[in-house]
Amino acid sequence: MFHQVFSTVIATSTDGGMGFSWLIALLILGLVFYFFRDKKEGSTSAQNILDKRYASGGITKEKYEEKSTQLQKYTLKRITHAKKNICKRACS
Repeated sequence: MFHQVFSTVIATSTDGGMGFSWLIALLILGLVFYFFRDKKEGSTSAQNILDKRYASGGITKEKYEEKSTQLQKYTLKRITHAKKNICKRACS
């Protein structure tokens, strides 16, 4: 698929050269890497912070499990709400 896109972008130059097509190809490639990169790397999500606090002994096992459960419920609520909003927009 990407080969077809890049071939099409590069082939669209009208002056026989590459013109600005290489810039468009690089932009598309950059966007692909941006959206599909590993989001866990360097992440400071609430769950990662909680994991680090538990690993360092900053909180007890009971507190860790309580907070982790709360975070999972909150995340599930956010995902469900987002899905409902997407459906509303798509259906209207």
